[in-house]
Amino acid sequence: MNLMLTVLQMALEDAMWQGWVVCNVARRVDRVPQTKREMQTFAEGDVRNLLKAADSDRLEAAWHLALSGLHDVRHTCATLMHLRGVPVAVIAAWLGHIDAAFTMRTYVHSQNDALRSAASVMNVVTSA
Repeated sequence: MNLMLTVLQMALEDAMWQGWVVCNVARRVDRVPQTKREMQTFAEGDVRNLLKAADSDRLEAAWHLALSGLHDVRHTCATLMHLRGVPVAVIAAWLGHIDAAFTMRTYVHSQNDALRSAASVMNVVTSA
């Protein structure tokens, strides 16, 4: 909806400039509030299952990816690379980023398995 309003507003701005309309009514329309969706990354096991499913039914795997959100898959890729110890500069280059800090801030997420692993490390440290 917001995209349509923006396009309409731009078209009416041009129409005003051309002298075809006297005011841009699209400026007066409130945009629909949107909540920012949290990126969802797949766990490593989920990725393996999806790839295994793709061997037998590529269409179903593609459908699953489309429903999940292709951009979530991009975040998953960066997160799993990071969890496997791939240098941040390499992850940034893989994603086409110039700034590795941007990649870390935006694309690398904590996953439940990694958080459990960190908790067990802390448990060992505090128990010693």
